[in-house]
Amino acid sequence: MMKAVSIVSEASRNGFYPTPTNLADKMLAGIDWNLVETVLEPSAGKGDLASVVSKRMEYRSAGRYTEKCRPDIDVIEIDENLRYILKGKGFRIVFDDFMRFRTHKRYDLIVMNPPFDNGAKHLLKALELQERGGTVICLLNAETLRNPYTADRDLLLRRLQEYNASIDYIDNAFADAERKTGVEIALVKADIPPAESESILLEHLRSSQRRAEPLDANEPVSMVVGDFIQGIVDTYDFEVKAGMRLIEEWKAMVPLMPKSIVDKHKASDTILQLKMRDETIYGDYLSENAYIQAVRRKYWEALFQNPKFMEKMTSNLRQDLNARLEELVHYDFSPFNILQLHQDMNGRVLKGIEGTIMKLFDDLTHKYHWDECAGNRHYFDGWATNEAWRIGKRIVIPRMNAWEFFGFNPDSFGIHQKLSDIEKALDYLDGSLTGAIGVWETLKQAKDKMQTSGISMKYFEVTFYKKGTAHIKFTNQATLDKFNLFAARRKGWLPPAYGRKRYKDMNERERKVVDSFEGEQHYGMVMDRQDYYLSEPMPLMIGESA
Repeated sequence: MMKAVSIVSEASRNGFYPTPTNLADKMLAGIDWNLVETVLEPSAGKGDLASVVSKRMEYRSAGRYTEKCRPDIDVIEIDENLRYILKGKGFRIVFDDFMRFRTHKRYDLIVMNPPFDNGAKHLLKALELQERGGTVICLLNAETLRNPYTADRDLLLRRLQEYNASIDYIDNAFADAERKTGVEIALVKADIPPAESESILLEHLRSSQRRAEPLDANEPVSMVVGDFIQGIVDTYDFEVKAGMRLIEEWKAMVPLMPKSIVDKHKASDTILQLKMRDETIYGDYLSENAYIQAVRRKYWEALFQNPKFMEKMTSNLRQDLNARLEELVHYDFSPFNILQLHQDMNGRVLKGIEGTIMKLFDDLTHKYHWDECAGNRHYFDGWATNEAWRIGKRIVIPRMNAWEFFGFNPDSFGIHQKLSDIEKALDYLDGSLTGAIGVWETLKQAKDKMQTSGISMKYFEVTFYKKGTAHIKFTNQATLDKFNLFAARRKGWLPPAYGRKRYKDMNERERKVVDSFEGEQHYGMVMDRQDYYLSEPMPLMIGESA
C-alpha cells in the first residue's frame, strides 16, 4: 500500500488530482446510459473516475428488465507508474499520451479530469475527437475559462459557444479530496450532434455531368511504406479510412433507396443492403466500431503470421498469442500497441522457450523410452535420480511419419512444428551464433528432391524411415552440450558450486557429481567458455537479426 501511495504522490507533482466520488457523480448526472456504448477516459490517473463510469455502465435498462453488460471503456494515462495501477484494476490502456492519440474508433462519451495546468489543450483535443458526434464532460481549472489570455483558451471558449456547452462553476470541489486544493472548478458538458453525411459519390456524379466526361475511377493510389511496423499500420489506416468512407456514403444514400414509398412501415428498409460478413446491417443502423474491430482482427491475425514478428516464438507461444485475439480487437492497430504487445511477448518468450527446452529434454530422454528410442537417454551412477540425464548425439523420435499414401511428404505441419521447436530451443541456447537455415524451406527442398536421409538443418541432420520414425544426428556438439547442461541445472541435478569453482577447488562429493556428468576435462572446457555454456541469452526484439 505504501508503494501505491508513493506512486500517486509522485504523479501528483505533475498536476494529478484524483476525482472524488461525489464530484464524479455530479459529472455523470443526467446521462442516459442506454445510449452509451463506448467511453474514453483520456487522463485516467489511477482509475477513480473510470471506476465510477464502469459501475454505471454495468447495469443498464433494457425495457422493463435490467441486464449486466461488460463496459466498453478505453483509458489513457501518460504516467507509467499509474498505468501499472490501471492495469492491475483491469482497465484497457490504449495509449500513453492523449495529446498524440489517434484512433478511428467512435466514442459516445469522453469523460475527463485533465491536468489543471494544461486543461485547455486536452479539452480541445477531446472536442476534436468528437467532431462527428458525441458527448464530452470535463473538469477544468475555472481560471482557464475566466481568464482566456492564451490562444488555446480563446479558441476553447469559441468552440464551447459553438456547441452550446454548459459550464457549471464549483467552489471547493477538491476540499475533501484525496489531494486537496481550493481551486475553483469549471464542470463543462458539451453534446456534439452527429455530423450530417454528404455523399461524395453523388457530388462526383454531378461534377462529371457538368464536365460532360466520366471520372477516372482507376487512378492509381500510391502508399509510401516505411519500416516493417509503420508499413503495415499505414495499410491498416488506409483500409479503415476507405471502409469508413463507404459507410458514410451508404448512410447518405439510404434516403434515396426506400423499399416502399406507399407502405410507411417499410420506409426504413432499403432495396439494397450493406453486409458485414454474415450480418446484414441496413437502414439507419450501421456500426462503424464493429467494422473497425473486424479490420483490426484481420491485421492482428496478419501480424501473427508475419515471420518478422513471430520467428522467435515456439508453437505454444503462438497458440497463446492467438488466444489473445479477442482482447486485441479492442486495441487500435498502432505502432504503440504493436510494440507494447511485442515487449509483453518477449517476456513470455523467455519463460516459454525455457519451458519448451525442458519439455523437449524430457521428450527426448525418459518419455521416449521404448524399443529403439531407449538409446536416446543415458544414465550414470552418481546421481540420486534415475531419470535420463543426457540427450545423446543420435536420437530417435517416434510418430514422425513422413510417408503418406501418395509418397514422401516431410513438410507436414506436425513434423515442421516438432523440428522447428528443436531448432528454436537450440537457437536460443546458441545465441544465434550459427547461420540461419529455414526448417520449412529445407523440408520442401527435401520433398522435391525425394531426399529421405541426411537432411541438413541448422543444428542437426534428420533421416526419415517408412516405419514412422525420424533419426536425428546432432551436428553442433557445443550446442547439444549446452542443451544438456541447461536442463541439468534447471532440474537441480548439479551442485551449487557448478560453474563457480574450478574442479580442483571442489570437495569430493562435488567432484564425484561432475565426474559422473561429464568428467574433469569437459568441465574445464565449460569453465574456460562460461560466456557461452553458462550464459542466459535474451530473445531478440523486432527488427533485430541474428
